Amino acid sequence: TVLLLVAGIALGAGIHALVVPQPEWPGDYIGRLPIAVLVVIGGSLFKFAEKRAEADKLRRTYTALAGSIAHEMRNPLSQLSSALENIERTLPPPTTSHAPLPLAAARLDALYGHLSVGQLAVQRGLQVIALTLGEVRSRSFDPAGFVLVPAAETTRRAVEEYSYDNPAQRERVQVRVQEDFTFRGDETIYLFILFNLLRNALYYFETHPEARLMLTIEPGRVTVRDTGPGMSEEALLHLFQPFSTSGKSDGTGLGLSYCRRAMQAFGGDIACRSAPGLFTEFVLDFPTVPADQVQAEHEARLAEASAGLAGRHILVVDDDARLRQSAARMLQRLGCKVTEADGGEWALDLLQG
Repeated sequence: TVLLLVAGIALGAGIHALVVPQPEWPGDYIGRLPIAVLVVIGGSLFKFAEKRAEADKLRRTYTALAGSIAHEMRNPLSQLSSALENIERTLPPPTTSHAPLPLAAARLDALYGHLSVGQLAVQRGLQVIALTLGEVRSRSFDPAGFVLVPAAETTRRAVEEYSYDNPAQRERVQVRVQEDFTFRGDETIYLFILFNLLRNALYYFETHPEARLMLTIEPGRVTVRDTGPGMSEEALLHLFQPFSTSGKSDGTGLGLSYCRRAMQAFGGDIACRSAPGLFTEFVLDFPTVPADQVQAEHEARLAEASAGLAGRHILVVDDDARLRQSAARMLQRLGCKVTEADGGEWALDLLQG
């Protein structure tokens, strides 16, 4: 740009000298030329810095995207790997014989169970990718898709489904329910939030063998408190900003920023307090749904389901008689005709017969 400016000025001066017999060169004009050159140089440097900042932001965004997906896919991939290992153990050993291999009813039921776990893991993984891409694109949440979420049940499931490094690590995590509540939100997003908080706390467990993690449920609030290394006041100031990693060498900083956006979409918020060397506590506040409203919406869903299921013949398969009979009673209240089977082999016989 500077070279073009200088070349343009020189070309203009040359043409002026050729056209005008005795050209005059205004002193004030010539004096302003260095200023013009400096302005152009400054503008060019500013534009270069701006483009470089945009490129750096884009690089950090894609790095965060890759890192976040890698982190969040750990749970579903571990569950899928475990399901495949269980399937391998359940199947008969490989053989060169072409004769059909017998499979006991209990093993057949176990196979269906492992396949169900694997399918759920794949579905959860796809949801994780979709949620992460939505965060990077700053896509807003859709409250129209929110449903009633029971806090205690969903929190326990997050703790059970999380992929721990070892059984000892799992034993250091507890859930305490002082009083349950229901909020309106997205169950998968809430699990995603808890997985982030679990991962943040467990990151330091190896270097702090005495650390413990407690998730407490009370009306309108879920508290996630660990007795790990804690954080400084400076770290707390930037904790929920995008790309803040709080000292983690392999963190992306995308998680907590997402957690705050998600909680605010639920109508609540998330805050953190910490004391270095003592604890870190994340507090998730929710607007609760009154019990009578929960009951009314539950009955409305049952009525809607009853309209679609009434008169249908349903086969309920479960080796646990208590669970099977409970499911059968619920379906019968919806107007279904129910047949029960205590295993996969019996169920196949009923279907084939």
